[in-house]
Amino acid sequence: MDTITHALSGALLGRATKDNTSNSGLSLRVRILVGTLAAAFPDIDFIARFFGLISYLETHRGITHSFVLLPFWALLLAYVFSKLSKGRYQWRDFYFVCASGLAIHILGDVITAYGTMIFSPVSDAKFSWPTTFIIDLYFTGIIVVALIATTIFRQQGKNIAIVGLCVLISYIAYQASLHHDAKKIAQTYAEQKNLEEAKIYVMPQPLSPFHWKAIIKSSETYYISYINLKSEFVFRISESASLFEKIKNIYRPVNKLQWMAVKQYGNEDEKLSKQIWYMDFMKSVRQFMLYPVVDSIVKLKDKKCIWFKDHRFVLDGVRAGPFRFGACKGQQSHWKPYHLLDDMPVPLFK
Repeated sequence: MDTITHALSGALLGRATKDNTSNSGLSLRVRILVGTLAAAFPDIDFIARFFGLISYLETHRGITHSFVLLPFWALLLAYVFSKLSKGRYQWRDFYFVCASGLAIHILGDVITAYGTMIFSPVSDAKFSWPTTFIIDLYFTGIIVVALIATTIFRQQGKNIAIVGLCVLISYIAYQASLHHDAKKIAQTYAEQKNLEEAKIYVMPQPLSPFHWKAIIKSSETYYISYINLKSEFVFRISESASLFEKIKNIYRPVNKLQWMAVKQYGNEDEKLSKQIWYMDFMKSVRQFMLYPVVDSIVKLKDKKCIWFKDHRFVLDGVRAGPFRFGACKGQQSHWKPYHLLDDMPVPLFK
């Protein structure tokens, strides 16, 4: 989930847990502010980006997104807020709000497809229940509307905030039912094609809760389809169509789906692609990518490069994805790791 939505969810939770009739504890304004900041805090791990892209990918949604370390982070934040209040409040007054804000952030990330290390540092396993796209305007809109309503109707603010959270949970539950429907479609296709040991993964997509991407892996081949669970028509768009129109047009009705067969190691030089993929310097990339596939093999006069992409982040015909890694080799040099940034090879390790 994006950081702004996380922060807003913390504000709403802070409002929902404030007793309107009590003057004890944090004031309403302070409680909402603390909930906002605490819910945004876990994304402070973006600072790892300054140490290189690989450092960021290895640590993002790690220790700051851990339920194991949540009590520690809540205590740290509570102590800091207590000091900032200059003695007006004790750390105990802040602790519950901080812990709640951290928890709603972690849960908000778990429901996306990226993966979250909720047991870090005990385990670096990434957990995901992908019901919600990372930027979901409906999800964010529910929170915003509820917060506005609590401001307009102050006396009923707590009840309105609770209702807002209930609506948000109901929306996630509805998305979970759509996830089930999309997965059932993929399972049916795998059975019809007799795909051996098929592993099925479906993930939410941009612009609509009815947009889903299905990935079926059988051996070293992916079968991929973009699903619109609601539409019954395939729309034609012009070459001058906007980006949003192009994205929306990818997703097809259930009765008119197109399945693409994509070889994990490409069609050009599978042996070399597999060799590069399993080189030691690609270990971090292998740990990060869930559905890797060869993006391209580029041959230049003085260099040859092999690029991989993760189909979690690919929108066919629109974008290849933000994370493309690989290796390049000059005529008189060995293979070295790179990542592709604005179509330019950049050394992977500084």
